[in-house]
Amino acid sequence: MEIKKLISFDFDDTLVHTTLPDEGKKIWKEKTGEDWPHRGWWSKPESLDMEIFDIPLNKKIYRRYKQAISDPDNYVILATGRVAPLKDEVYTILGHYGLSFDETHLNPGIDTFEFKSNLFEKLINEMEPEEFIMYDDRQEHLIRFVEWAKNMPCKVTLIDAISGEEFKPNEDKNLQESIRRVKILMGLNETVVDIKDTLKVGSKGDGVEEIQKILKITPKDGKYGPQTKGCVKDFQKKQNINDDGVVGPITKKELEKLENGTINWTPTETCKGTTLTKKTEDKTEEKTTKTTSSGNIIIGDSQTKYVDMNTNKASRISKNGGESSLWEGGKSVSWLIDALKKYPKSPEVKNVITCIGTNGGFGKFFNDDIPELFNQIKTKFPNAKIYTVQGSWGWGGLKNIKETDVKSYYKKYANLGATLIEPPIGKIEPHGNYPVYKEIGKDIDSKL
Repeated sequence: MEIKKLISFDFDDTLVHTTLPDEGKKIWKEKTGEDWPHRGWWSKPESLDMEIFDIPLNKKIYRRYKQAISDPDNYVILATGRVAPLKDEVYTILGHYGLSFDETHLNPGIDTFEFKSNLFEKLINEMEPEEFIMYDDRQEHLIRFVEWAKNMPCKVTLIDAISGEEFKPNEDKNLQESIRRVKILMGLNETVVDIKDTLKVGSKGDGVEEIQKILKITPKDGKYGPQTKGCVKDFQKKQNINDDGVVGPITKKELEKLENGTINWTPTETCKGTTLTKKTEDKTEEKTTKTTSSGNIIIGDSQTKYVDMNTNKASRISKNGGESSLWEGGKSVSWLIDALKKYPKSPEVKNVITCIGTNGGFGKFFNDDIPELFNQIKTKFPNAKIYTVQGSWGWGGLKNIKETDVKSYYKKYANLGATLIEPPIGKIEPHGNYPVYKEIGKDIDSKL
């Protein structure tokens, strides 16, 4: 079956109007005579109790839903940030209004944007629709999806469920114009902090202030100084993650859990600003980030970003894919060679991790010039050692590729001096932050 349009609807304040936490807690007390029994809201089943709360349809979006399901060439899904344990409550509300979907997806407990973007990429790659359409009310996500869309192989339409305004970022000649329109929609007249950015000592703005709010840091001044770093380190230790005081993807996931009420946190003395002395501040300033960007870089295709998310000692040159970042989804060795030719010589780079080969079918679809790839890497990064992540197979156009083909392909890298990272990504559809990437990240960290 050919899919004309892949259409995704959000749940809260898109398909239905659910109650916000402050108002909901008051209603709960009025109707039950008891205080709200939890710290969080969105992850709690009681927040979707139709006997307590009025949860009406969003009639405007419901009409769009009816239009979407009326065309048999459309594939219509629900993708909600509500966590998987609330499946019964979500299905009860859908059933009440007679809403049904080709697929229904609840958040497994990770960052909502990461969950949705990974899901959408996977479905787009599998189904190859002419167009992807997303209805969502979270305007702060629109900025991220506008940028995400430019790497998608199909037309993308993003629809704000509140205003009804549509954005077609990969048809817009000026991507920044789409971003500007979203900011105007959000009532912002200043540059929005890119919430994909890593936040560390020296960072400033709304993103930092949001972290300070979640961790209850006093004062909330929007400046990432020694106190904020110290509090972040305390939080990281409590969650048993790398306590480097830098807010990257893994820490952001834990902060979102805290914000949703799925984990607990008691502010430390550092967060309250009562223990930092000048000596402590000086010491805290010394180590600000993981050993990443300029020293150890990851280059290649779309799987590069998942490797980046799971290593503490290396990173992409930029979170945004493109020639200047030496990584982009759907690219092959020949593209990377051309990108390297345009890249400035960088003797400060110590280690280069390549993640490439999958999109060329490991030399079966294209005649990958691996010696020239190594020549360009050594020319641009003369002091760097080369490491190679082995790709994925057994999915999409790679269904007939065997593990022996992959091993034979990467043996060419090893023969040219690369150290192979283990394990390979493997026989999986690779577009998601799967457990194998954690193993790959550990191997990289052990070798660098």
